[in-house]
Amino acid sequence: MIKLAELILHKGLSYEFWNKVLLYTLVTVSSFSFYWLISSFFNKYIKSDKFNLKQTMIVISLVLFVVSFLMQAVLLYDGIVYGGDDPAYIAIAKEIADNTYKADFARMQNPSMVLQYTIGYPSLIACAIKIFGLNFYAIKLVNVFLYSISVVVLFNLLFALVNNIHISLSISSLFCLNFIIGNWQNRTMSDTPCMAFSLFCLALIYNIFFCESQKKYLKAILLGICFFFAYECRMNGLVCLLTFFSIQILICMRKLINLNFFENLTLNYIKTDWKIHLIPYIVFIVLFILQKIIYPDLPRIDDSFYKDLSVQALIQHFHFFYIMYEFFNSAWNEVFQQFNILSKIAFYSSLLLALYGLMKNWKQLSTFWIFTIGNVLIYCIWGGFGGIRLYFPLFISLAVFCAYGAKSIKESFSEKAIILPTIVGKFSVLLFCAMFTVSVFPFYTRSFKDTIKANGHSYSAEAQDIWSYISKNIPDDETFIFRSPRELYLYTKHLTAMPDQKADYYLHSYEKPIDEELKNLLSDEAVSAEQIEINGKLFSLKYSNDKFRLFHAVQ
Repeated sequence: MIKLAELILHKGLSYEFWNKVLLYTLVTVSSFSFYWLISSFFNKYIKSDKFNLKQTMIVISLVLFVVSFLMQAVLLYDGIVYGGDDPAYIAIAKEIADNTYKADFARMQNPSMVLQYTIGYPSLIACAIKIFGLNFYAIKLVNVFLYSISVVVLFNLLFALVNNIHISLSISSLFCLNFIIGNWQNRTMSDTPCMAFSLFCLALIYNIFFCESQKKYLKAILLGICFFFAYECRMNGLVCLLTFFSIQILICMRKLINLNFFENLTLNYIKTDWKIHLIPYIVFIVLFILQKIIYPDLPRIDDSFYKDLSVQALIQHFHFFYIMYEFFNSAWNEVFQQFNILSKIAFYSSLLLALYGLMKNWKQLSTFWIFTIGNVLIYCIWGGFGGIRLYFPLFISLAVFCAYGAKSIKESFSEKAIILPTIVGKFSVLLFCAMFTVSVFPFYTRSFKDTIKANGHSYSAEAQDIWSYISKNIPDDETFIFRSPRELYLYTKHLTAMPDQKADYYLHSYEKPIDEELKNLLSDEAVSAEQIEINGKLFSLKYSNDKFRLFHAVQ
């Protein structure tokens, strides 16, 4: 059997490999059996006389929140990614929390750091810093909380759209237990908040203008707030506002031009007071003006995405259709790279289901396909390709379209003929729920924790020691040569020297950053001496520990 598997996979496989396969198979089967048992009890309850829809929705929402929160929380580790955007966001948030943002604004514009980020996400994590200090667990829990809320909102939105509790729960469960997004919360970046607030915007638009609901004025105010935070987290958050505007244009065209086309695109629109249509814009503009008053001259670097615009860049961004299968990654993909075919099968199946749902129900889905087209257009005109994190908002559309696809398949079969597709669908969902749950196991192994330490993902005692030494012993106006200026500023408020400046210190780190372009100026061997030379200037060793060496320029 091993030889046959080696031939199929074109790879030599050890007996240790098969021991792992057996272990993960047994654990996955056990998890699958557990979810199947829970699902069976749930189905019986729905068909019983005791079934109460409102209570069931509340209980499911609570369970989804708690499980999603725990699934992400257990994956968190102390520290931030070394050499990424993470320290930049935290540095800005710390300035906001300490109420020193205006005073230090000029220093933060230093070209060596480029701390030119919008304050939407930093203002959120500033609240955590204000309460808990520079605690990385507390900072990361902001994203964990937002994502857990978004899973609950997704479940309720899907139920409002397809009116099927099984479909809504199945799709929401894959988001609730998702390994890739759960592990991503170790990154203190704006991608998850952008996705969350985009979902909040779409859910509010649907609830206000396409549902019979109460408190529409309050929801319109919340919609304006969500527009603002979505935009202030990331540029493509503006698509939510443009989607809302497009829907309003379609509603106006429906009234002015008597065509079935506009009638179809706003099929379920419920006549709403014109004031409610205006409130989100007013709230957004008021918040935008307040931001400009409180933080004048606040830069946006979104335009930097367009600097490298080219035909090649346009084509490159269609890669997201390929990399989106990472959403379905599981423990099998992390431990056994040979089995990543499972994720591809799951993704392409869901993509076909989503396309089927969109084609069959495009009239009811105008809000969501306008949102999708808007995001894709922005992605295609961005010059750089940032990986799956930039495309998180598209998972919202994928979930909605898949829900309608499942509903359309169910409606196209008779009650007897639907049994087989239902069993296949239920089996697939429960299998991935089980595999996603098992995915947390590799994160408790010694090898994974050692990898984190080796890559510098978690700040060590040596790192804290060097930051403390610099803060206490070196004046703020002294400049450094250091490969990661944002970490240096976050912990010490010291700046790195510009290329045409003479630096006062050289700080060498043995830790490996996530961005391999952030290399030390000198090699590890070169700094082993007590004195080094940089650009004809002599530096002598001032302080060192096992992971850092600090050299001072000789006068």
